[in-house]
Amino acid sequence: MKGASNPLPPDMVAAPWAGISRLVIGIVAMSVMAPAFATRQCPPEFGKKSDGFMAVGWSLLLLALVAGVALMYLVVKRTRGWKLRHRLPALLLGVAAMLAVWTGGLAIFFGGFVFVC
Repeated sequence: MKGASNPLPPDMVAAPWAGISRLVIGIVAMSVMAPAFATRQCPPEFGKKSDGFMAVGWSLLLLALVAGVALMYLVVKRTRGWKLRHRLPALLLGVAAMLAVWTGGLAIFFGGFVFVC
């Protein structure tokens, strides 16, 4: 294009994914900073949470992990004997559901038990 200015020197070429990589770096940086900011906001007088409260949180996290594995086990068991073209999408949906259950359990654990003042 005539008249278009290139911000890079002539010996450097911008990768087509350069904007995406900056976006990914920004998302990762924000995901690391958000928990640090959340824990910084708790006043010191709240102190340590009770052991019973944290036991409920850990039990909930363990329940989510076990439920995700059990869900995947049931999907594998129910799709035995299916043709591959029908079984593969079901298995992929099972993996997605398992990861969703795990993510939900982690979100509830952190939001309801770890990052609570």
